[in-house]
Amino acid sequence: MQALDSGTARPISPEGVNGFQPTADGKFVFGFSHSVALYPVDGQGAPRPVPGVHPDETVFSASADGRSALVGVLGGYSTDVMRVDLTSGKRELLKKIGPSDPAGVVMVDVVFTPDGKYYAYSCFNALSQLYLVEGLL
Repeated sequence: MQALDSGTARPISPEGVNGFQPTADGKFVFGFSHSVALYPVDGQGAPRPVPGVHPDETVFSASADGRSALVGVLGGYSTDVMRVDLTSGKRELLKKIGPSDPAGVVMVDVVFTPDGKYYAYSCFNALSQLYLVEGLL
């Protein structure tokens, strides 16, 4: 966290924690290491473990009421978007996102509107061509 007026910076999590997705109210940030926790942005209080969200997942969106988050794993040709109850850890498949032709596709990012109704995703195609040449020798 860095103050805009003074430029003074302070960590909100210990070293080795990754993450940047804030909760809708901006009071917490999802932090990922060997587990997932909500870290208070103001630095006050201990991090709260988040049941049901796995360290290899990405948080796409957190609900306005703070009770759920949309998560998934990026890097394949599609991603299953799960709605996770942040209290119980209960997971529900919300949507499968990916292009209709998965040939050579690698998902890069998914973003949702705060209400979870609309989304956009980006991906790239890693296609190549194989040629067979005969009779050279």
